[in-house]
Formats: sequence, structure tokens, C-alpha cells
Amino acid sequence: MKPPITTRPDDSWLDRTFFDNQAKVPPEALLPYAGRYIAWSWDGSRILDSAEEEAQLWDKLEAAGINPHRVVFAYVDDL
Repeated sequence: MKPPITTRPDDSWLDRTFFDNQAKVPPEALLPYAGRYIAWSWDGSRILDSAEEEAQLWDKLEAAGINPHRVVFAYVDDL
């Protein structure tokens, strides 16, 4: 069983936890995602998936059973 994306699925706004966890991710961990769209977990602790186009990422998340409305989308610039 996959761990839940969030322990509070009814939250509609990111809380401080997302930003605190995201800040713990070292910049070099983003290198494989340069030039790609990524989906962060709702708590900011991990990157769930990536794709070259945002629509592709949306489709990949849905195919994996992840609600795209419960992730945080971002784009990683070329480093």
C-alpha cells in the first residue's frame, strides 16, 4: 500500500510543513529534473513524478492513482 500523500486530505491550502520539508531537499537532488515539470507531495517531503510537459505529468499521476489536485506542481529550470 502506498503511503498517503497527505495526512490531512481535506486541507485546501499548504501549511508551513510543505515549505519546511521542501527546504530540506538539497539543490543537487533537483538536478535530474532540470527542464522538467515535477509534482511535490502535499507535505513537500518528496518528488512524486516528473515529465517534460505539465499535461503529461498530470496523466502520469492519474495513471499512478495519485490525485493531481493533491500535489504541488513546479518547474525546475535548467541548472
